[in-house]
Amino acid sequence: MKPSLGVDIEEVARFRKLVRNKRFLKRIYTDAEVTYCSTKKNSLQHFAVRFAAKEAVWKALSEAIRKSK
Repeated sequence: MKPSLGVDIEEVARFRKLVRNKRFLKRIYTDAEVTYCSTKKNSLQHFAVRFAAKEAVWKALSEAIRKSK
């Protein structure tokens, strides 16, 4: 398989509403991640960065699985 590179960008302001949703937090982040991000001065940025990283990995793995079939 040929390696590729991509960039995932998230709008930080979008997370202002999302992080108030307990279901979203539980589904996307571990308890340790929620604790870590919540204690930071710019917590929304920390949540957005972790989300973008998880989304990038998910896309890469999904693409690799799809191509292997």
